[in-house]
Amino acid sequence: MYYSVTPFLVCATVTTMAAKTATLAIRLPDEVVRILDQLVDQHLFSSRSEAIREFCRDWLTEAR
Repeated sequence: MYYSVTPFLVCATVTTMAAKTATLAIRLPDEVVRILDQLVDQHLFSSRSEAIREFCRDWLTEAR
């Protein structure tokens, strides 16, 4: 299990052979939620969850 911390969120990623996912409850500042909503409204992501998953994957890739 990998944990990553950014100024706005904590990500926990569980990687298994079956690529299972876990559901997490996180708290984000209102400003970050507004930015996520803008990204979804601009059709850059289909949902907030998709955006957060991608940001976590990118951050973890760079951190390694």
